[in-house]
This record gives sequence, structure tokens and C-alpha cells, in this order.
Amino acid sequence: FNEEKINEKIKMDGKAIYKYAVTETVNNIEELLKRNSIKLEDVKYIIPHQSNIKIIKSIATKLNVSMDKVYTNINKIGNTFCASIPIALDQMSEENLLKERKETLMALMNDKAYIPMKLKELAILLGVPREDRGELEAVLKALMADGKIAVSKKGKYARAEIFAETGVFTAHYKGFGFISVEGRESDLFIAPDNTGDAMDGDTVQVTVEEAGNGRRAEGTVIKVLKRANETVVGMYEKSKKNHFGFVIPDNPRITMDIFVPEGMDMGAVSGHKVMVKLTSYGGKRKNPEGQVVEILGHVNDPGVDILSIVRAYGLPESYPEEVME
Repeated sequence: FNEEKINEKIKMDGKAIYKYAVTETVNNIEELLKRNSIKLEDVKYIIPHQSNIKIIKSIATKLNVSMDKVYTNINKIGNTFCASIPIALDQMSEENLLKERKETLMALMNDKAYIPMKLKELAILLGVPREDRGELEAVLKALMADGKIAVSKKGKYARAEIFAETGVFTAHYKGFGFISVEGRESDLFIAPDNTGDAMDGDTVQVTVEEAGNGRRAEGTVIKVLKRANETVVGMYEKSKKNHFGFVIPDNPRITMDIFVPEGMDMGAVSGHKVMVKLTSYGGKRKNPEGQVVEILGHVNDPGVDILSIVRAYGLPESYPEEVME
């Protein structure tokens, strides 16, 4: 027992470990390929230890491969240490099988001769045994969650657009929303993961999943038919370390900040109220993008709050003389 060492603590040198992990993994992959006379472009997937997403992305960059070729599940289950690669292999196998089954069903439903069918009819057509129909139903539900197919009130499945309904999307600041459809007594509930790239006020196509038992029906946005927002007014925030920025919308129903790439900010600085023209509407976990087209002034400047409202709602700043008289 050493009293002098009682207050010592173990510390991790993060930068050194990060550099070592990236360098050694890349060296080992290149050595393994060389030893077996295999080219990197002939490798279908790279399944690394799921240690840290930044490390994994850096490995892909140094190997000059797309992240589409690198399988990761760390965002779902975290770092499972020595079990991470076996678990990733198993999950990738299941996902690839699901992907193949999805493609088979979509090919069938995209055929011009296809007519909407019930689960039992699809099972008979595809030769799926009775005991495996649960797996077929799981694939159908996955395709419905993707917004690719829909089911009618009679329980028949077809491409989403066959049974899709049209309505106006109303967003909630917490990420979910509602769609009002003409002829329906109540609005459809749209979960955050099912809003697609729709923004508040957009006219959209939606697939419907009837709930029953008095519960509200739910939907999945599959297509935006008409955009309600071509421009957005908000406060600009410049990244401290990089040259891009974000616009925080004044409208709380526009739930994601607008990404402004380098060179698209007209020289705006943090605290400026700006109007940004949307160039991309984003999607799941991806921010919309845009470019600043007008700087309205600093948030604390007199009159900027009124001008922001005028720009946001497209109100006229002046009126003809006959109106004023």
C-alpha cells in the first residue's frame, strides 16, 4: 500500500487513442487485403468494431470509401465491446434479408398486372407456408412504415399511391403533426418519423393506418404535392469553428433549423434577422438547406421585429394612394 499514490487517477488520452485506432485499423485492413490479393473495390461491406462513430467515419475517409459500404449499428445499441462485430454481422444479415424480401414484394406490386391483394392471397401467390405468414406480414408492415405501400379498409395491399389520400399538413413544434383530409371527421396523426420532408402548411399525399376502437387514425407522408414555404424568416447563427451557419425559424411550427452553406449567407452574422430561400427541404434527421436572400437587420434593431412579420407573411409595405386616401 503506497499512500503517495492514493490520489492518482487513470486518465485517457483521447486524441492519441483516436489517432491510434484510425491508423491501426486502416493499416490492418490494407495489410489483410494485400495478403489475400483482394482489391478494396471488390469488398462489399466493411464491418468495423463499433467503438465510436467519429473513428469509423475517419477510417472510411482514409480508405476513400463511402459510408454506404461501412456497416454501423452504434447509433442503435452503442458500443458492445468485443461483441460488437458478431452483433453487427447478425443485424446486417437480417437487414439484407428484409431488404431482399421488400424488393420482391415491390417488384410484384409494381407489375402492371398486379391487383390489390389480402395477406392470405399474397401468401398463396408467393408460395409462403401458413406457418411463415407472420414473416410476410412483418415485411408488409415494414414497407408501410417506409411509405412504399398501403392497405385498404378491406385489408388489401398495394403501392402507396393507390390508396393514398390528400390533405394539408399541420406541424407541431415537438416534431409530430396532423393532416386534415376532406371527408374525414378527425385529422390524421403523423408521428415524427413519418412526416418525411413535409413542412407546416404543405399539401401532401398520405397513407392511412386505421386504428379502430375509437382511436385516431395515423398516417405516413409519402409525397409533398404543394409547398407552403419557399422562404423562411428567422435569426441567423454563425458556426464559431466553421464557415457555415443556421437560421432558427421564427415560426415554431417549422421544427428544424435551416442549414446555410458557406458563401450563402450574404455576410450575415450571428444575431441578424434574415430571410432565407429554401433550396432543399431535408428529411428524416436531415436539416433543410437554404441561402440568405435578405438581411433584415439585427434582432435588437428598432423595427426589425415588425419587418420580420411583414416578410414572413408576405404583407405589403406600402399601399396605393387611393387606398391611403
